[in-house]
Amino acid sequence: MRARFDVVAPREDSGGLPIFMALKQKIKFRAMGLLFVVFIGGYGGFGATVFPAFAHPQQTEHQSTAQKTHIRIGVLAYRGAARATRTWTATAAYLDHKLPDLRFKIVPLTIDTMKESVRTNKVDFIITNPGNYVELEARFGISRIATLQKDTLRSPAGAVGSVIFTKRTRTDIQRLSDLKGKVFAAIAPEAFGGFQVPLREFLHQGISPYKDFAQISFLGFPMDNIVFAVRGGVADAGVVRTCLLEHMAEEGKINFDSFKILNPQHHPGFQCASSTELYPDWPFAKTRNTSLNLAKRVAQALLSLPSDSQAARTGNYAGWTVPLDYQPVHDLFKELKIGPYEYLGKISPIDLIARYWEWLVFVAAAFLWTVGHVVRSEYLVKIRTGELNDSNEQLQKEMAVRRNAEEQDRRHEAELEHVSRQSIMGELASGLSHEVIQPLGSIVNYARGSELRAKSGTCDQAQLLKTMRQMASEAERAAEIIRRIRRFLQKDTDERTALDINETLREAVSLFSWEARHNDTQVVLDLDEKVPKVFAERIQIQQVILNLMRNAMEEMVSTNSAKRKLEVCTQNVGGAVKVSVRDYGPGLSREAIDRMFEPFYTTKSNGMGLGLSISRSIIEAHESQLTAHSEDGGGTVFSFVLASANKDSQVTENSDDK
Repeated sequence: MRARFDVVAPREDSGGLPIFMALKQKIKFRAMGLLFVVFIGGYGGFGATVFPAFAHPQQTEHQSTAQKTHIRIGVLAYRGAARATRTWTATAAYLDHKLPDLRFKIVPLTIDTMKESVRTNKVDFIITNPGNYVELEARFGISRIATLQKDTLRSPAGAVGSVIFTKRTRTDIQRLSDLKGKVFAAIAPEAFGGFQVPLREFLHQGISPYKDFAQISFLGFPMDNIVFAVRGGVADAGVVRTCLLEHMAEEGKINFDSFKILNPQHHPGFQCASSTELYPDWPFAKTRNTSLNLAKRVAQALLSLPSDSQAARTGNYAGWTVPLDYQPVHDLFKELKIGPYEYLGKISPIDLIARYWEWLVFVAAAFLWTVGHVVRSEYLVKIRTGELNDSNEQLQKEMAVRRNAEEQDRRHEAELEHVSRQSIMGELASGLSHEVIQPLGSIVNYARGSELRAKSGTCDQAQLLKTMRQMASEAERAAEIIRRIRRFLQKDTDERTALDINETLREAVSLFSWEARHNDTQVVLDLDEKVPKVFAERIQIQQVILNLMRNAMEEMVSTNSAKRKLEVCTQNVGGAVKVSVRDYGPGLSREAIDRMFEPFYTTKSNGMGLGLSISRSIIEAHESQLTAHSEDGGGTVFSFVLASANKDSQVTENSDDK
């Protein structure tokens, strides 16, 4: 049976009133809500102009709204424009207070108007669901600067999902498979929690909504209409985002017990009913044309928002945290072949295997390594647990508290380091893509040349073998570049091992080589081949070196291109290894040297001020110090010392074989 699609206008449960009367009451209610925001909140454009005392009582009367820069924040109004305005106006007011030279305005948007507003640069920032963010990121280059945190006790990494429901009296619908041949209500094909998330559950249970349902009714925003449609019998079942049913029950709009949850899922710590996996919470993102300096100021204000503030209470959230990894949303879209991965639906399985065979081999190897690592870890934990059974119980409790605190600090530092590596790799992306495209282009040329020779009958076996060896060589060259990028971007760095520091530096310079050539910068490696191996983490050391080289190259932008030289050196100092990076730029001021390692301090107009701070933390974790000084003849030298691995009997010298 083929599904029939209807776009149905939103309909409230009006209790028998004529449609035009219900619409009139709805418009009146929303107008009163907007009036409440203008007169009481006082943070909208009109309210702040007419009643400036309500907007910012601490400002002097001569400070005019016209003198402020207006910043527009687009918000996905999944429960209607009036509710979105009430929910987020206090957040805009908080930003007005923290950034008094700016005036923030909330702009409620639907999925379609959100896309159009971003495309035409009518908004500076957006707050939207994770699925809509991933699509806008791929199409228009927006970037997240913070992630919403609903609850201080629950991770925002698992906060958004979908709930599939029907009336409790429908005894003929007990599981998802019973929906075949039924009428199903949803928001829109591109709605994340309102349609896309449950598609994975249907797929895993062998259900195709487009073929198996009698009809899919896309009702649009507000999402409350889906609940009313199921309650009124217009639809047999429906889907909404998690927690909506609970919120509507708290508001007195529905009786929660009159509905039945299909495919219920249990997520520890998550209080709302759910039928699907959970995904990261809503991001706060800047559009492509929003300046990095403005985004940095807004991000700092959001991250410092108290959980008990008026903005948090009105918005029903606990605050904002650092931008999370939205890879689970990418994985969902890739599996469903929608959004940025719609093109995958047009590729045959043979094409996929031919294109990604290296990744398939890597995943298999990673899985085997993970299984071995888990088995080994379980064995070690069992032995150590037995050895510690005789220890004092109070000491165990104190150690457990300390371990938890250290683990939280480590995870936070790891997230910051991962974000820093992503930022570095994003800046090097154009050069690395050029490096990968070259061997791929050679492979295409060899293949087409062989095809022409085969068609003309002039290709002998020796020529064919030679061409195939050349193609294999170019493929291995591209694969090696990809492997280096993957190692650098992996979220969990390697454990500390006996490391060949010279080889580690050569890999970092190879990642940086195209960027250096593009900026007419000569990179000189002055490596002492007699230095011992050091006890360190390969990825973290490469992250520090790449950051120092980029800073050095940017310091030499104003220098004559003939004098742009960057030196990376190693030196044996008393059995340890000294690593230094020197540029020949104008040097740094005394103030810059004193403050350069402070978080968010930067001398660059487009810098975030986190690179050197993170680099210093990495080196301090290696029991060393990152120091800097300016040379008399010009230029700046950054250096640190790493201990020899030979001094630790527990070090295993096998990192280069991994």
